[in-house]
Amino acid sequence: MPTTSDEHRFLLFTGYHFYPARGWEDFCGAYATQEAAHQARLPWQAEGHNWYQIVDVRTLTLVEEGELLN
Repeated sequence: MPTTSDEHRFLLFTGYHFYPARGWEDFCGAYATQEAAHQARLPWQAEGHNWYQIVDVRTLTLVEEGELLN
């Protein structure tokens, strides 16, 4: 399992349904907590992104995903 510092444990991905960049090109930041990653999605929502996912790099799991409503 990869090692990571706690300050970069949760990765945020966001994008557009009609034009996904896929993979790392949808990467928007790394955060210490899931809540911090959750809050960080808001500016991307304001820019028109439609969806988000949060990945825990310690467990290599998708811990949260949803729609960003404009």
